[in-house]
Amino acid sequence: MSERPSIDLHEKNKDTAVNGNIFTDVLYEAITDVLQKTIQEIRQDVLEYVNHRINDMMSDVQQKITVPLSKNGELLYRTNKHRDKRTKRVRWIVVIRNFIEFGLSIFYLAFILESLMLPVYQVFGTQHLDWKWFVKSIIKSSFSGICFLVTINYLLLHTWMNAWAEMLQFADRLFYKDWWNSTTYYTFFRTWNVVVHDWLYTYIYKDMYEIVVPYNRVLLATTVFFISAIVHEYILAFAFGFFYPVIFILFITIGFPMFFIRKTFSNLLMWLSWSLGTGIIFSLHAIELYARQNCPPYPNYYLDLFIPRSWSCHEQFNT
Repeated sequence: MSERPSIDLHEKNKDTAVNGNIFTDVLYEAITDVLQKTIQEIRQDVLEYVNHRINDMMSDVQQKITVPLSKNGELLYRTNKHRDKRTKRVRWIVVIRNFIEFGLSIFYLAFILESLMLPVYQVFGTQHLDWKWFVKSIIKSSFSGICFLVTINYLLLHTWMNAWAEMLQFADRLFYKDWWNSTTYYTFFRTWNVVVHDWLYTYIYKDMYEIVVPYNRVLLATTVFFISAIVHEYILAFAFGFFYPVIFILFITIGFPMFFIRKTFSNLLMWLSWSLGTGIIFSLHAIELYARQNCPPYPNYYLDLFIPRSWSCHEQFNT
């Protein structure tokens, strides 16, 4: 009778241990199933995401390989949503027509130069000329100069740009706006050359406005004007082989102050100012060009490169 309770207690402990093991096994199996399902779902989501990213990358690479020029050109001319659009096909008739107009424009520019403008300045450096000759020369060059200006705009920003845009299937053709209707210089500088304006705004004005000098619009506009004037002078100096900062001086002394004057002028006055400004620019460069042919150079190479010979050419007639 004394050993019976111990046997029952032992069997009871044994049953409790068995039940505990069963509960542990069930809990372990439940946790294992949850973890396996979770891992499987995560693995499936990761694989789907990786495959999606790989497909996107492959499509981007394929698109860049297919159209390398239009994508790499974004460094020079930023594209956005409406400029990423491309035409469905190349209209070769449009390309040929634009290149024909490009050639005819060059012929017309040569006609203006050789018939109307250069003959006026061929006598410079061969005889003494008074101030009346300079005034008459600038006035004569004003009309032909504005014709030259309009033709240059049509040649570069219309025929040349549209021809290459058509071949590259570039849908955006807004290379210039109606600058000829401008009544302020503020409007003229923003519509004359949209390509250069967008580039200056995106890579110089906007970055400096957000990073370098925030909210200082006057300093930013001054910086953009200086950079634009320097680039124009560099191009002309490279083309002519001498440095004569006519455009730089006109940009800073006339164009820059007029940019901040928002008062509306007559469109006729704008055309007169363009004609006179073009006449001055062309006259001074043509005079210096013939001075380089007919007048003695400076003894120093760098002086001869940066100081115009036309300033001292009259001295040979005073001796």
